[in-house]
Amino acid sequence: MATRPIKIAIVGDDSNLKKTLKRSSKQLEGFGKSVAKIGITSAAAFGATAVAIGTKADTAFREFAGEGLASFLEGGGTFEYERRLTW
Repeated sequence: MATRPIKIAIVGDDSNLKKTLKRSSKQLEGFGKSVAKIGITSAAAFGATAVAIGTKADTAFREFAGEGLASFLEGGGTFEYERRLTW
């Protein structure tokens, strides 16, 4: 049995297909821009949250290292217990 390639030509009006593909392409482009805006907004919100958390942590540490530590030591506090835990 011999095998030969078969060529098929589809003839017709493709204008509706072209319009549909063009419209779909524009819709996907618009969707991509919307997703990009959401990403930028989310990154900015996350960055602001990280800065706020960092500021809170820095403030808490400075309070502990400054007044908190000073009053702890003035009250006779020692670090003996903590040393035993780490050694």
